[in-house]
Amino acid sequence: ISFISKSAPHFEHLPWISSYVSSKNRMYPLSLDLFFKGKAPSKYPRMLTNLVKTIIWGVREILLSIYAKFLFRKKRKSLDDLQNKEKLIIIKSFAYDSSIKEKDFLDPFFKDLIPLVKEMGYEVLFVVDSLTKWGNLAPLNETVIPYQYFYSPKEILKSLNILFKEVLSFPSKKLKAFMERGEQEKNLAKLYQVELLNPQTLINLLFYFSGLNLAKKYKNAKSFLYTYENNCWERTFTFGIKSSNPSSKVYAFQHAVMPQASVNMYIGEEEKNLVDFTDIIFTTGKYPESLFFE
Repeated sequence: ISFISKSAPHFEHLPWISSYVSSKNRMYPLSLDLFFKGKAPSKYPRMLTNLVKTIIWGVREILLSIYAKFLFRKKRKSLDDLQNKEKLIIIKSFAYDSSIKEKDFLDPFFKDLIPLVKEMGYEVLFVVDSLTKWGNLAPLNETVIPYQYFYSPKEILKSLNILFKEVLSFPSKKLKAFMERGEQEKNLAKLYQVELLNPQTLINLLFYFSGLNLAKKYKNAKSFLYTYENNCWERTFTFGIKSSNPSSKVYAFQHAVMPQASVNMYIGEEEKNLVDFTDIIFTTGKYPESLFFE
């Protein structure tokens, strides 16, 4: 945790928080190899493979973005009407097959909260990472929209440019000074360079534009809620919200008891201002709360 935290200021901010390396996800194979086996990735063969995959994925995301605008075109009026609502809550969640009952959306994480906020007169917009077919979401009574709806093909190309530019900038003077500290630092930089061309890094970066455009479109939104595991796509999404609307309130719901081994939950002192964009984290109890503040 300390090692990654200290490395954070040496990399470009947006690409860094989009990469799996920055999230400290202990289950990610390349991170396991580096931190527990001392193995750095074979850079150029993996980068070439990732480059091809990322370009293909970028084309896929462009098509998905266009398809989302087409499929949910009938929701456009209700989405525009929400801009004028004084009492609006936006929830970033997930949609599964089990989340749909007839034409109702049963949020798997916030379902007990929804009736309460509606009783208080709030409107709810669900922005989801969908694991069910989008066609199942389109006819729902609630406004449930995949996150891909909120960025454009132009922003996908911009994201690719950000990542390619960071890859090509190696080694800058600042980064070179970091790499010269030792072998472990050099290996981390090498891993990060490989990760910049991972398709998942592109997806994580696109969450930034989703959050940015959401907060720009819905300036009246009282709060944004999301499920908290301190993953990189959560960081980029909340960073986008705060970049667009600094006064908005972002609340995180830590929805599962946190084992101490899940180091991605922890934020080091040096990276705190770079990755922490949440106003309040709701934990599941005293034990998880104690782990955050040990």
